Amino acid sequence: MRGHIRPRGKNSWAVIVRIPDPITGKSKPKWHTVRGSEKDAEKELTKILREIDTNTYIEPKKTTMTDYLRKWLKRQERNLAPNTLRGYKTNLEKHVIPYIGEVPLTKVKPAHIDDLFNETLASTDLSNKTLLYVFRTLHKALGDAVRREEIFRNPAANVERPKPGEVEIRVLKSSEEIVELVQALGNSILLLPSMVMLSTGLRRGEALGLRWSDLDFEKRIMRVCKQLQLNPWKKKLELARVKTKSSKRPLQISKLTIQLIKIREIEQKEERRLVGSGWNNKDDLVFTWPDGSKINPSWFTKEFHNKVRNTPLGKLTPHGLRHSLATLLLANNQNMKLVQEQLRHSNITITSDTYSHLLPTMQEQLANSIDSSMGQIMETILDIKKSVALAKSVSN
Repeated sequence: MRGHIRPRGKNSWAVIVRIPDPITGKSKPKWHTVRGSEKDAEKELTKILREIDTNTYIEPKKTTMTDYLRKWLKRQERNLAPNTLRGYKTNLEKHVIPYIGEVPLTKVKPAHIDDLFNETLASTDLSNKTLLYVFRTLHKALGDAVRREEIFRNPAANVERPKPGEVEIRVLKSSEEIVELVQALGNSILLLPSMVMLSTGLRRGEALGLRWSDLDFEKRIMRVCKQLQLNPWKKKLELARVKTKSSKRPLQISKLTIQLIKIREIEQKEERRLVGSGWNNKDDLVFTWPDGSKINPSWFTKEFHNKVRNTPLGKLTPHGLRHSLATLLLANNQNMKLVQEQLRHSNITITSDTYSHLLPTMQEQLANSIDSSMGQIMETILDIKKSVALAKSVSN
């Protein structure tokens, strides 16, 4: 007899099946507990026997979702950038494990995930975008469990994913608003990296991870190789690889960007002179604290918000500077493909090969457009710096 059922208690049944050992060929009994009626137990027995016949049976383990997801996060350490890893950890620890963490991995059903997203999390103040991010993380984790043959099917595969919804991003639309931003940031540590982000389309971590060796002033080239991120496991700031292959492309930069970075070069030399042996910039970063130490990207965003929230710029964020560049370039009738190249976007419809074959003269045309859109800000920046000597050094 391949399998049978027997009562274990009130509304509890044992389903016993004999599973052949793939090495020895000998069979051994496996027990499954079913809560419900005898008919429910018979259905489970039929299901298990069918799985054995079709080689889809996976032996139940006591691994809970909490156990599995935390081990899965640990396995991702070598493959993911720190920011991505931190996002995955937050998604699972805060929004999944507290609700279905005690469910055994092999017992998770689509109903568990459907209830989690459409009832439990839907009643919170999480945005649709965040819900979708959490769902994608869980879907990926369970997909890896299928690949490892810890479960046979991904229970998230048949669940309707949250819709992202539309998010309006505040952007700068004129040179007047750029001047307002310069005045709002004042002579703070935020000013120069923010202006470089605006004039190049760099992401926050890319700007704060920019090194002097990444710059070629003579050829007006910037190489975006690293981004500064907080490693959630080591609890320290590290230079990580950039997001995508397309992000690594050399970037033609405008004369304005070069002027901004030269201002920073003069500033940093003075900071280093004042600090002396206490200088702490082993990675040779362009944008640092006055002692040479790294600037935490999260702090940068919070401080940026503090500076602009009571101004007409309102909800502008550091990432909004990247979107602002695209807006300004398109307003200057720039070709969409050139703008995508400037932002180093990978896109489904326009491949990275299309961008890599752009002529240098076309990139120079786009860089010059940046100058015409934002050249007015230099006068304001130099006024804020209040240094005639600095202005002369930049002009030489």
